[in-house]
Amino acid sequence: MTQANVDLELMDRDNFTFNGIGLDCNFRHIMEALEGEEYTMEDGYAVIYTGAVDVVAEVEAAKIKEENTMYKKFRASEYPSIEELVVAMYDEEDKAALINKRAAIKAKYPKG
Repeated sequence: MTQANVDLELMDRDNFTFNGIGLDCNFRHIMEALEGEEYTMEDGYAVIYTGAVDVVAEVEAAKIKEENTMYKKFRASEYPSIEELVVAMYDEEDKAALINKRAAIKAKYPKG
């Protein structure tokens, strides 16, 4: 397994502890909270940090930030294809249907 694969696996892993406190987050949240700070890892799940950053608050902020942008991923998966967009450019009925479809997707997945 390459280092890049190990890093990706680590980033998506959940159930970390931080200075003995269990955090309901993934490693991406911890990395964002500790950006530029020095820390150590024990057993692949325990983060040890002795700095001054309030990591628990930073992790919660990172989770909220991620949740507030999840609508983009959900919308992208349901938006019309390029082919549908091209057809809609030339067909008024398809254009109206496309506009309604986009409006429904935006209503289903509102911005955070």
